[in-house]
Amino acid sequence: MGLEQAKNDIKNNRIPVLEYPFDNRHKDQLNRIFKDVDILTIRLDLPIDKSYQRFHERDLSGKRHP
Repeated sequence: MGLEQAKNDIKNNRIPVLEYPFDNRHKDQLNRIFKDVDILTIRLDLPIDKSYQRFHERDLSGKRHP
């Protein structure tokens, strides 16, 4: 889901869920875009070797979007 779709969802009283590797560098931008909305951020932390393994398996699966 893109940011424009998320804005439209909010205007229509729907709750968007955005999945993206946001980090603190994006916080100010998200707060500007969604200034009247409370944002809940969930961060999943994983050892780098496990993260690499999962991304690698997804890339090889043929089921991942470009």
